[in-house]
Amino acid sequence: KKDGIHVVSEIEDILNSAHKSSRAKATGILIQSLTDAVRAFQPDILIAAGDREDVLAMAVVALYTQIPFLHFFAGDHAESGHVDNLVRHAASKIATAHFTSCEEHKNRLVVMGEEEQRVFNIGSVALDKFREVTV
Repeated sequence: KKDGIHVVSEIEDILNSAHKSSRAKATGILIQSLTDAVRAFQPDILIAAGDREDVLAMAVVALYTQIPFLHFFAGDHAESGHVDNLVRHAASKIATAHFTSCEEHKNRLVVMGEEEQRVFNIGSVALDKFREVTV
């Protein structure tokens, strides 16, 4: 909103619970809500970044509604083995195109079986913040 981007829908997705099942339930809520938003606004493309339940939900909605899905920060990997690795890679398997922050992540996707022509190493978008820093 601060950047002037028109927001067509806001979806509440966090459950007030520390139970292990809360993220699974939140994913279900997201899939339902995103499906309604996609039906209402009929986007040409869906874009998500990262490795959380919102990305997995977006990927599932894109898959079943046959809308191209772009996944940013694909191919990343947390050494902790956290569930986010599995979620990120599952979303990558569904994605139409992948945007990685480094060659290592691009190569990981190719090794996972993704077509190289659909994987784009765009570098870290966080590096753009350095332009704003004055010394």
